[in-house]
Amino acid sequence: MLFLVVAAQGKHGQVSGPPFQKAPHITAQHVIGFERFSWESYKNRNSTGIDMIVADDYVGLFHGGLSTKSSDQQTLAKLVIRSYSIEEPKVQFLGKDVAVLRYRNNLIGTYDGVPLASKPLFATAIYARRNGLWQLAGYQETESD
Repeated sequence: MLFLVVAAQGKHGQVSGPPFQKAPHITAQHVIGFERFSWESYKNRNSTGIDMIVADDYVGLFHGGLSTKSSDQQTLAKLVIRSYSIEEPKVQFLGKDVAVLRYRNNLIGTYDGVPLASKPLFATAIYARRNGLWQLAGYQETESD
C-alpha cells in the first residue's frame, strides 16, 4: 500500500497536516505517510507544513552537523530538493507513542548550491505522539559506502 501525502487545504485556505496525524491507532503505512508529508513540506519549502509535522524540540543529525526546526525554517530558501525516495522502509513501534522509521533515500538536490548527497543515504526518523498529535522528533542520515 502506498500513501501519496499532500497538504490539504482547509475551508479558509489554511494548510492541514496528514489526515491521520491525529489518529488514535496508526500503522507502519501511516508513519511512512508522515515521512512523505515531511519530505514534501521541505521540498516545496512549505513552512506551514513543516511547522505541523516537525516537533518544536526536533533535532536532526546530518553530515554538516545538527539542525533544529527553527534553523531548518530559517535556511529553507537555500534548500532545493529535486527528488527523494523512501526505499525498503522498516517501522518499529516503541510503545504506543513512538515509532522509528528506517529507510534508504536517493536524495537529489542542493543546499546553498552544494549537492546534498553523492551516494544513497540511510535514514532514521523518529515520530512521537504528544497531546494526541504525531510529529517528527528526530532525524539522522548517513551516506552509504
